[in-house]
Amino acid sequence: MILFKGPIYAVTAEVSTEEVRAIVIETLDYMDVEAYPDATDILTRAINKAPNMAELYILRSECYLQQGEFKRSYDDALKAHEIAPKWAIANHACAVCYYFDDTETEYYKYKTIVAIEKNAIDLDPSLADAYAFRAYSNYKLKEYGNAWNDVKKLREMGVELDPTFMYMLNKDSGGEPKMFFFF
Repeated sequence: MILFKGPIYAVTAEVSTEEVRAIVIETLDYMDVEAYPDATDILTRAINKAPNMAELYILRSECYLQQGEFKRSYDDALKAHEIAPKWAIANHACAVCYYFDDTETEYYKYKTIVAIEKNAIDLDPSLADAYAFRAYSNYKLKEYGNAWNDVKKLREMGVELDPTFMYMLNKDSGGEPKMFFFF
């Protein structure tokens, strides 16, 4: 799961746009072959040069996540959110990392994820990953109507839904809600 997709969000005086693009491309090349430690090293050096670039923290957060370093992943997602609070992907990255927090109760964890993803969706209503993660969190909270609303939105966006999740949602919720019209 690559969280960062899109244009460079913030460019600082320390690093040119071309340098950042080169760093991002090199990092994505390493991530494509699952060489996450190498990508992490490149990103750490880049962050030392440009500590105010949210994209670099998001990419390193993804690398840490793939390496099972959930605390470090969450810390980088939070830093990206601190730098760019109105960037939907930074919000979504926090929700993804929060999922791996095992210090909270399941209820509190999923309630928090739903709230974070709501913020991400408010910032970018086309962010399908946020709808999907919120649908799953609502399912875990047994808030099936909300989960189905997100599924409906994902279908409207043309997103292919995970068949296992759809099976579980159908089974546990009693099936997809039907609209009844009375005339």
